[in-house]
Amino acid sequence: MSGYALDEESDGGYAWYMRQYWEENDKEEWTRKFYEEEELPPRPERLPSDGRTNLQAWMEVMDFSHLEALNIQRPSSKTLETLKGDALPALRGLVLRGGSSEDVLDFLNGTSKPLEAL
Repeated sequence: MSGYALDEESDGGYAWYMRQYWEENDKEEWTRKFYEEEELPPRPERLPSDGRTNLQAWMEVMDFSHLEALNIQRPSSKTLETLKGDALPALRGLVLRGGSSEDVLDFLNGTSKPLEAL
């Protein structure tokens, strides 16, 4: 889940607005147009939000009970709180890049079993 916006709204949030620009143009071209104030194509309408985050949506449809390794960049306290305890019972290895030290320690102390790799 490294690089995935877990706290973003499940309807795609900001990335949903920008998806067609990243697909049609490379990033530098879109950035150039934006800063040179050229006219950009109209944004597609966004679907109404269902109030869930990406992580909540994933937790509803995916079986995390066999997940043994997890890699998350810049996890929020909300993400770590959701994933600690019995949410990841088979977790053996973890890579966290960033995040609050206090939240990370709380998460590590709250895993369902001791981790083998960190």
